Amino acid sequence: MRKIFVLILISFLFQSCFYIHKARDIEVYELDQIKNENSSIFVFEYTGNRTNFEKKSKSFFKIKTSYMPQYFTTDQLFPDENLNVFIYSSRDKDVMVNLLGFIIKESLKSDDENLNRKNEDPHPDTTYYNYLHVQVTDDDGKDVLSPPSMKSKAIINKLLRYKNYLN
Repeated sequence: MRKIFVLILISFLFQSCFYIHKARDIEVYELDQIKNENSSIFVFEYTGNRTNFEKKSKSFFKIKTSYMPQYFTTDQLFPDENLNVFIYSSRDKDVMVNLLGFIIKESLKSDDENLNRKNEDPHPDTTYYNYLHVQVTDDDGKDVLSPPSMKSKAIINKLLRYKNYLN
């Protein structure tokens, strides 16, 4: 009986690497619907850095300010129409539990190493995923992405060009 318990414990430890939270996997883009409002958000994964994002976004939307605003009006998404654009970013990561790796890593460290690692990242091999969220409305505040139409398809195609331009 004791051998079976030890074998079960060992097999559990070797298979103990599992996800607690999995970051969202976006192939090309997604349209998220806001629950309380009738509006949608164009979401895509962004692989670049913040400085490039600001330079390229200002260039793409022809923004003349010295910084990249979160909210602005542009005529670059649809011809002869000013649209309000709200852009924000978010970050996510995969969270995994690895009981065996944690036990081995902690058992190999000395007391001095444990005291000196206060400011150290506890998960240095973590991969972060950055996402950009773009909400587009007209002058009346109505969403231009959610009802499928020729206009919404044209704007989504322009946002896809923006995504490819950034990445």
